[in-house]
Amino acid sequence: GLCGDGLADDREQCDDGNADSHDLCTNGCLLAACGDGFIQQQSGEQCDDANAQDGDGCSAQCKPEQQGDCGDR
Repeated sequence: GLCGDGLADDREQCDDGNADSHDLCTNGCLLAACGDGFIQQQSGEQCDDANAQDGDGCSAQCKPEQQGDCGDR
């Protein structure tokens, strides 16, 4: 099958049959995760800067950081 046909095959983690990368299955047929560059509000992400680093404005838990504020890490 093809990604987006609604049927997950062995090469796909999921396939929800749509082209929306902001839900729980991206348009690349990968399960949504913090660090994938897409904000999934359903899972509580508030930002997603496509990495898993703290200290760059968006934490590794996909929460906004205030640079230099105590307790933001």
